[in-house]
Amino acid sequence: MDEPLSDDYSIWGYRLFLDREPESEQTIKKRTGVFKSSKLLRQHFLSSEEFIANNPEWDLFFYLGLSPKMDVSTELDSEEQKEFIQHVQKTWEALGESEPHWSVLSQDSYRSDKIRDTQKDFKKSAEIDMMILDSTLERNDIDIRSFKSCREFGCGVGRVTRLLADRFDEVEGIDISRNHLEIARKSIADDGLTHVDFRHVNDPAELAGLPQIDFIFSVMVLQHNPPPIIAILLENLLISLAPNGVALIQIPTYKRTYSFEVDTYIEYPPFEEDELEMHYLPQSEVFEIIDKSDCRPIEVIEDNYIGRRGNELSNTFLIRKKGISPKGWGIRLKSLLGLMPPLLITDTHLETHERLRER
Repeated sequence: MDEPLSDDYSIWGYRLFLDREPESEQTIKKRTGVFKSSKLLRQHFLSSEEFIANNPEWDLFFYLGLSPKMDVSTELDSEEQKEFIQHVQKTWEALGESEPHWSVLSQDSYRSDKIRDTQKDFKKSAEIDMMILDSTLERNDIDIRSFKSCREFGCGVGRVTRLLADRFDEVEGIDISRNHLEIARKSIADDGLTHVDFRHVNDPAELAGLPQIDFIFSVMVLQHNPPPIIAILLENLLISLAPNGVALIQIPTYKRTYSFEVDTYIEYPPFEEDELEMHYLPQSEVFEIIDKSDCRPIEVIEDNYIGRRGNELSNTFLIRKKGISPKGWGIRLKSLLGLMPPLLITDTHLETHERLRER
């Protein structure tokens, strides 16, 4: 169902899934206002902590520990890489012309012949992404105000970009589709925002050469690229992250029946013409790229971006670029002021310094 939901949906959601009445009228309005389809509202209740706590057997719908390995090839030669990138660009340029909004959120209500009536709901859906962003940073004691600049990779038509602009002094939206970017530029201009820029990037290598950025945000984007391209994009995005910068990046990491072979991908496309490609990159590959990019994972979330489907797993990775922490800067300053012996201070030296001081 794609029509706006009545309050009855929220009320009965509480009764059916949480076995209780809603706390208040405000709570009802909040749920109905954010979740604009019965499917999204149902997923919200089914993935809530309260439902899972009351129904522990539900959380066993998927257990990665018993699952077989995915056969995923990520190595490309230069010609294969060029061919893959051209395929991705061609796909998204076409979607930008035919179904720009539906390609961002694949609900029928956001098709080109309906988006005029559902534009408000489409924009409002980004509030969920910001709730996840704010909660994740707060949970990990990261103050979003400490970051000045943000790079959104796969900004699409600017659905999330305008809300990122509420949180950062400088925002850069990047996309492979010129058509999506044109819609995003107009949307941001209509909102009167002057601290948002957009950039067209059609080669992952361009990302590594961009100015360093404090924060990177990307959800529901990398999943539409074949695994070798996901890997290249992730590495180059993390290279562009400034020291101590943070990234929030979502990647599907497992599906029991999924496999990927480079040689057959272009010759025998596994997806229908009107179907958005969905790909998976194993967690082991993601962690290897994080480490190779001089970063470290802070938190890994089992998210709901591909829906709560059995035998599939999507993760949102909170990642920090290595550098000198505030504590490290304090020690370095003492060293420069002659208050302690001069040291080449990085975070890896802190533990050694603490032991020496205790002696």
